[in-house]
Amino acid sequence: MLLAFTAQGFSQQNHFVAQTEGGSGGLRSPLRYFSLIHHAPDAVDPSDAAILSRRHRDISEEAAFYGYDLSSGNWKWDQALCPQLPGTILLHYSSAQPNGRESLFTVLVPRDGGRIRIVPVYYHNATPWHAAVKRDRNFDVFNSLVPAETAKKSADPEGDWLSLAACYVEMVGGEPNIPNEPSLVPETLLAPQPTIEVSVSDRTRHILFTDRDADNQYIIWSVVLSGEGKVIAAQSQTYAAYVAKISNPPAPVATMRHPKPVPH
Repeated sequence: MLLAFTAQGFSQQNHFVAQTEGGSGGLRSPLRYFSLIHHAPDAVDPSDAAILSRRHRDISEEAAFYGYDLSSGNWKWDQALCPQLPGTILLHYSSAQPNGRESLFTVLVPRDGGRIRIVPVYYHNATPWHAAVKRDRNFDVFNSLVPAETAKKSADPEGDWLSLAACYVEMVGGEPNIPNEPSLVPETLLAPQPTIEVSVSDRTRHILFTDRDADNQYIIWSVVLSGEGKVIAAQSQTYAAYVAKISNPPAPVATMRHPKPVPH
């Protein structure tokens, strides 16, 4: 038996930011979006900036171990602020080549010292053997960084479960932009709203949400938590945000049909 809850009735609703979404055919609908805060390098908190400056060499060495050379290429980075990771600085490093190929990885820097973690996402548009979102190693890394009490509280239906799931998605390279009611626009008419399902039998939590990451597509993310809020499974699926255009052909011209002669 499953108990399903949406983000509308709980604390998540306070994190959604209102904006007007333009749909196909000039439709405009009031959508509210949830996403984590991101900082460009020049907007990073001074205390975090000092840590990153001290550990720049460590970041480069760890990245090189995973096949990313920060000394070459046009690398850019930003910081994602994850409330469930109070002791960790989360960075996205990306590099786009002139041929359109992109490399992307996540850096996890402990604020109090310790080992820097790297999460590979793309190598020149190619994913590792196992996609980052599904790797058991990444489940373990994330679970080790989220304080146990924070994970447990966030996994409650009245807790910040959407923020917890979004933090995991950020760690594996995503930047989710989550609409509260995807069905308000035709492009995502059938996409699910943010939902958490709680299994009565084993207390696992299944979090599902839509990520409108581009005009022409959206991603559905699925994150499964244990009763203690530990990530135990995750996956994603990309869909085209396509709306069929309905044409209005002219009505057919009426023609007279002569009755067939009746044989005698």
